[in-house]
Amino acid sequence: MRLLMESRGLSAATRPHNNGTYPRPPRQGVLVPERLRDLYERQGLQQLQIAELASCSSAVVKTALKQAGIARRPRRAAGDLKRSVDPAWLRTEYHLKGRTVADIARELSAPDTNVSQLLDAWSIPRHPPGHSAPLAWQPSPFAHLGIPLSAPMEHISTRRGGTEWLHAALLVPAHQSRRSAALTLGIPRTSLNHRLRMLETAAGFEIFNHRRRPVVATPRGRALLDEAQRLFHLLNR
Repeated sequence: MRLLMESRGLSAATRPHNNGTYPRPPRQGVLVPERLRDLYERQGLQQLQIAELASCSSAVVKTALKQAGIARRPRRAAGDLKRSVDPAWLRTEYHLKGRTVADIARELSAPDTNVSQLLDAWSIPRHPPGHSAPLAWQPSPFAHLGIPLSAPMEHISTRRGGTEWLHAALLVPAHQSRRSAALTLGIPRTSLNHRLRMLETAAGFEIFNHRRRPVVATPRGRALLDEAQRLFHLLNR
């Protein structure tokens, strides 16, 4: 590098930006400061949950919180968790349904180690080595609306991450390409493609005609997206 600069007549002593630090690219999507503050402070999501929404690591979310000036919450102690969790519920979810410690901890917004301590304290048998966990399940966020859901919507909305898949799919028809939709979401195009594949797998049919440009919804896909739009509108209200 020095030889190259000398051959061009340039000095190796360059002036750093912003008092010794280089400008960082602006945050996008979920990690935009106001959006991040809403998810972390108002909605109470954990760093791991936000990382899943942003398709990044927890370390990136931790850094984004610090850069946005958002104070991190103290971790909940195992004793607090023990007072708020029903032993029968934990036994059903872990032992009978076969859910993993990580999946249950994510639902309870608690560290994995705290859930493991509860399993040991209540003598709940651990999964044997090689245990294969079932598909992540969660209560449908639309259940309390009192509106019957179509079978595909019922299946999608009870899968962990299902509502995020729907939000991503609703953006696609408004853009000329999936790349453009991914930029709006602030995620890589590969992450958007993954969400759409997971959504179509859960639905059991193609939601988009991926062979056309711009991407358009199939008839069954259009009906599902219309249903999702109505449900999200009612949920927001």
